[in-house]
Amino acid sequence: MAPRGEREGECGILSVAYEGATDGRKGADTRAVDAEILPVPIGIHFLILPRHHNRGFLAGRVIFDNAQPGSDATATAMRWTRPAVSSMWIPVPYAAGWPEGITVDLVGSKYVAPTKATAKVPTPANPYTVFGAELPVTARTTDDVPDYVSLRVGLSGGALATDSSNEAKLTPANVFSVTGVTPDAVGAAGLKLSFTTADGGFTGSFTHSASNKLMPFAGVVLQKTQRAGGFFTFLPTGGVASPAVVGAVDVVLP
Repeated sequence: MAPRGEREGECGILSVAYEGATDGRKGADTRAVDAEILPVPIGIHFLILPRHHNRGFLAGRVIFDNAQPGSDATATAMRWTRPAVSSMWIPVPYAAGWPEGITVDLVGSKYVAPTKATAKVPTPANPYTVFGAELPVTARTTDDVPDYVSLRVGLSGGALATDSSNEAKLTPANVFSVTGVTPDAVGAAGLKLSFTTADGGFTGSFTHSASNKLMPFAGVVLQKTQRAGGFFTFLPTGGVASPAVVGAVDVVLP
């Protein structure tokens, strides 16, 4: 699940059940928080997600419909409120917040965890990787055996000297490795990435070009579109007067 937008959004994992939902946001605060779904007809639900230690919220009408071409859950003009946040020690991204609220769109995808075939379940729903069972043939070494999936990892914004793009591969055991730099692009130094097969989340890091220090990031996989996205936050060295800058992580099947 990811609110659509530039770099103001969040990525998270939403577990939906008949009686409600829980949201495990990927980011600095990964605590699962309760969400309330108020049912209305025909797969449309009013979703309320408490944010920012219950001092803000994300709320709106979400359409849950797996027949949509690019999403299993969609919402437009959700209301997101965030309180002002201050710190005496470190810069805070969007410190002024938006206590009056802003509107954002939401896109979400059902996630099917990859599982190996067994005697009891010889044909699991997703026997491949976190990106899903229906992978294009070009992402496999043969038509029948997905020895690995080719990926492209892009980093942008976040005070980087330039955007970067790396080629990589992901094995059926969900082991990630960088294979090179995308032609006519700049590669990220020290890029590492790890997927959580149980829920489709990912974490990783790279060496930031401005600070030459390790920069962590996190995000989620959207199986419906066979891509993954996330964010990282760069903290300038100018103290609290220098605003933090958020960058984007984009993982696609080339």
